[in-house]
Amino acid sequence: MSHRRLAILGVIAILALPAGCGGSAGGDSSPTSREVFLVQKSANATGAISVVLEAANEGILASNSTSSAPGPHAVPVFPGATPAFDFAAAIDETFDFDALDLEGNDRFPDATGQIHVTATGTQTGDEFAGDATFSATVDIDASVTITDPDTGVITTIPAGATWSYLLNVVWTMTDSENWEVTATATTTINVPDVTVDDGGIIVTVDVVGTREVVSSRARTDKKSSHERSFSGSLTTTVDDGTTVDSVVFAWTKPGHVSISVLSTHFGNLSENEVLAVFHTEID
Repeated sequence: MSHRRLAILGVIAILALPAGCGGSAGGDSSPTSREVFLVQKSANATGAISVVLEAANEGILASNSTSSAPGPHAVPVFPGATPAFDFAAAIDETFDFDALDLEGNDRFPDATGQIHVTATGTQTGDEFAGDATFSATVDIDASVTITDPDTGVITTIPAGATWSYLLNVVWTMTDSENWEVTATATTTINVPDVTVDDGGIIVTVDVVGTREVVSSRARTDKKSSHERSFSGSLTTTVDDGTTVDSVVFAWTKPGHVSISVLSTHFGNLSENEVLAVFHTEID
């Protein structure tokens, strides 16, 4: 994104912020450089965890498929079989972020490392409409490293990190070109020692909290779409080797996040406002 667009968004965001939202005592709505630094590093850490969670979910959704992309597939697998959703099987697989998918594409070109995903599911309904619920666990087998292609910031989730979550999948299908599947992942996260390296300083970030991520994928008349929304809250603890500070992200309404940092509260910011004020995205 260009600096000019960031500047324009910054003006829009500051004008849109309610008076006094920048502090508990009604102070300046613009964050300090330290507050921006802490929010950016926290966003890097939570964003890396989101990448892993999305990869795990995609692995579950595509686990029985002849294609690496989530969606209806032929069950059983033979030419001419009727496409269907089938999410009930148990999953125990290792996913390599460096591996290519079955179409020869790198689904996560900015990530390296390996995760082990286990999940046990139950299913109701049929291939045209139904739901499945999974108890899933993610283990970081080999440290997962995410490189931001725009900033060059490198974020690493250490090997040995693990978390469990509940994944609910709901689907409807007319045919293989017209379907929708929504996956809701409710996750309790406690991931310590995530490192964020921006080339100038390396910080260590601990991430704790509970968050719900709703990811909807659809295909209508050969056109695909993907939407995500968040709820819940995450607390990060940022250690730069000198001081330790906390940042709280709270998703209380669709498309908005509240941020508390250094005793300052920024309430109900839209994605564009977060980008403009803190120059980062929060996933």
